[in-house]
Amino acid sequence: MLNRFLLPTVVVLLVSLAGCTGKPERVEYWMSYDDIDLLSAPSDTASVVKQLNGRVSPFNIEQRDSTGEWGLYVVSRGTFSKIVSGWLPLKEMTYAGSDDPGEQYEAFTAKPKELLMYKHPKVNKKDVYERLHQGDTVLATAKSGNWMHVYYTRFGQTGRQSEYYGWVQASQLQKIDSLTRQGVKDYMLAKSVTAQANDKEGVDYLEFRQKSHTVYQNIGIVIGYLGFAIALGFAFFAVRRKKFWDVVLLVVMGVLVLGFSQALMVSTWWFVFLIPLMAYILCYPLLYFDKTSGMFCYLFPILALLASAFYLFMCTNLLHPTFWRVVGFVVLAAACVVETFYVRDRKERDICPFCGYYARHSKGGSHDISTSTSHGTETKDEFVRRTETQSGNTKYITDHYNRVTYDTETTTRLYEVDRTCMRCGKVFQNRKESTTTTRTRRN
Repeated sequence: MLNRFLLPTVVVLLVSLAGCTGKPERVEYWMSYDDIDLLSAPSDTASVVKQLNGRVSPFNIEQRDSTGEWGLYVVSRGTFSKIVSGWLPLKEMTYAGSDDPGEQYEAFTAKPKELLMYKHPKVNKKDVYERLHQGDTVLATAKSGNWMHVYYTRFGQTGRQSEYYGWVQASQLQKIDSLTRQGVKDYMLAKSVTAQANDKEGVDYLEFRQKSHTVYQNIGIVIGYLGFAIALGFAFFAVRRKKFWDVVLLVVMGVLVLGFSQALMVSTWWFVFLIPLMAYILCYPLLYFDKTSGMFCYLFPILALLASAFYLFMCTNLLHPTFWRVVGFVVLAAACVVETFYVRDRKERDICPFCGYYARHSKGGSHDISTSTSHGTETKDEFVRRTETQSGNTKYITDHYNRVTYDTETTTRLYEVDRTCMRCGKVFQNRKESTTTTRTRRN
């Protein structure tokens, strides 16, 4: 039954998701650094829907009215509440570009060592919120007298992209070309990558690393969306098998993978921890088919560890190994191994070894396989009392401790828990281990 209904279910869900996006053909970005009223209609006499706080990030305008002087802004699309939208007076705002990939803007570089960005086209120390540096490339989106409103993007060492808007003095800018938003983004990304290298060998390596990261990034974006689709497609079957939290986990993983893949534009060592999540999402459907459920237990770790190893090899530059690069590779690789096998083991114990059915099978009694005991000692400083002494106007407080020795007894228990398959009814065992330690204070 699963094979018969799963594919149509996923297809219908994907089509419905595609049809519900409702993304407008062109979104314009407009700035309002001061508080502004959202009105119910494109008219100065319309009622106020909501007062919006001024901010340094743009408002997404999805359409204009017939006069072109008012822009529709959607505050909330009503996923869990009613839709909240209204009209903003564009004459009181500043144009900051659009999502049109072909739109060209005048590009400039900053001439002084430090160039202040203001919220308004005037010099006011209280208005400063960001600084440009000599050589930084910006796009001009609007002009007002001797001032230009510019868009600026940069990439941090963690690979995260940050975007800034603001007014700068036009006399402090040098015209260089006309660029699209994507063009200046690519330029600044390449600049941030090559700026880290001090020689030709370093530049070659960083370019290779960036190209590899871009491949992983694009795969991560696809897998992030795929995680949502798989969660929806398998939700019914997961609930029947008492695996509802699997669906929740897939959605969380999809959010993490999609969010960080879009945000981390530059390679960074901790991106490697997303790779096992990506492998998990890809391999998860194997668990729901009897002939492939067992394959999950070795395909998932193979895919996760091979993909992680290559990314680490690239990220730590083992082509030119040093002691600390090797140490970093080993430590991060060990962390990935722990993460991967922790996930694998938790899935493997819910697969029936007789029929391959993956579910939350009922648990029965447990029985010991072996027990071992070891003895040792521990020392600990225990607080006894506090004394205070006075010397002139200074008070001295002293804490007193005694060194105490404990005899320890550690018991390790290896045991099995009986599980009864939800479908075939056969009993199988999960092997587990527990450790307890008791301490006895010496007199």
